[in-house]
Amino acid sequence: MPTLTSTAAAKSSRILLALLLAGVTTLAAAQERPRGGGPPPSAEHPQGDQRQNDQRQAPPGPGVLRLLPPDAVTQHTIGIAGGKLDYTATAGTLPLYDQSGERSAAIFYTAYVAKGADPASRPVTFVFNGGPGAASAFLNLGLVGPRIAQFGMTGHDGSATKLQDNPDTWLAFTDLVPIDPVGTGWSRPAKADGGSAFWGVRRDADTMAKAVALYVSNNARAASPKYLLGESYGGFRAAKVARALQEQQGIIVSGIVMLSPLLDGALTFGGNRLVLGAALQFPSLAAAELDRKGTFSKEKLAAAERFALTEYLSTLAGAPPQGEAAHAFYARVAEMIPTLTRWRREVPIPCSTGWCGPMGGHSPPMRATSSASRPRSPIPCWRPMWEANGTGAKAPDAPEPTSATICARCLR
Repeated sequence: MPTLTSTAAAKSSRILLALLLAGVTTLAAAQERPRGGGPPPSAEHPQGDQRQNDQRQAPPGPGVLRLLPPDAVTQHTIGIAGGKLDYTATAGTLPLYDQSGERSAAIFYTAYVAKGADPASRPVTFVFNGGPGAASAFLNLGLVGPRIAQFGMTGHDGSATKLQDNPDTWLAFTDLVPIDPVGTGWSRPAKADGGSAFWGVRRDADTMAKAVALYVSNNARAASPKYLLGESYGGFRAAKVARALQEQQGIIVSGIVMLSPLLDGALTFGGNRLVLGAALQFPSLAAAELDRKGTFSKEKLAAAERFALTEYLSTLAGAPPQGEAAHAFYARVAEMIPTLTRWRREVPIPCSTGWCGPMGGHSPPMRATSSASRPRSPIPCWRPMWEANGTGAKAPDAPEPTSATICARCLR
């Protein structure tokens, strides 16, 4: 074989070195640039030669997104029932892009990841509150996070708020990723009028699913058991996000945790048109009254629940009571929640021609549409039960709470 001269060998070495340096530079640039319009890789779970504290950033976004600070990664230790737990906290954003490749929004999240755990077996729970319109700070700093907000010595002083360790943090058994929907917390659309692209039941669920998928991809959590935690409207959102994750992102969650979820908005926001909504709200009102008087017990709450879903519900849905039956029914309601009459609050009350309306108004019965022979269905509205004497009981000289005393306009 021919032998290279010393000059040729040196030249070949310089060429190889130049090619090697060019390849390394190109690879680094490719890692810094979002692939396919996606976000840059994160470093909460390092891959290859990425280091834990090497948090890469997406380029500054347009508009208000330029004002968002860079991601921050800190290390902490907390004492829990099982001993000391070391964890990494990340406050950062996940960029979203529109079809033209421009950044359309930034999704803010806070991630708490236990150190030394195997990502393949360690669960990760994505957390969001409800509203819609609430950021994740309530669950983050009020329940699940490793640090919670203490509002003064009594728990009611907002001017003396301090963060303190949460020995009951869910971080003991799952990594946590609270996420702020667009328009809440630090999550912002790129344009002032760009929020509508992310608001609405389906658009909100699709956006949150994208945020979950981005975090999973950026942090090598594809093999981790994944859970969703939603509070209030967040419970409703969790079900929608789970479906969007499966259908659009190819991710199947291992479970959903719902905290006081709002699953049927009509029973709450349309409660003045549904007797079932009124009956479902009754136990909560009764429980608040029992707690106010210091007499709350499981037995009394159970009695209020039975009354609400039996006699109370059937009375609201049926013909208005008359005579002694009416007197006994209204007296029992006033006994269980007297503050509603004392404070001039509103309770659904049947009257002779329909349902008493708010502030003395009246809603006539609604005719059945499918058959003229079917009975009329009442439209429930809201009005105080009767004139009270300030104690919640019927005034001694007041007549029986018939339709005339409940709603004078009913007789017109």
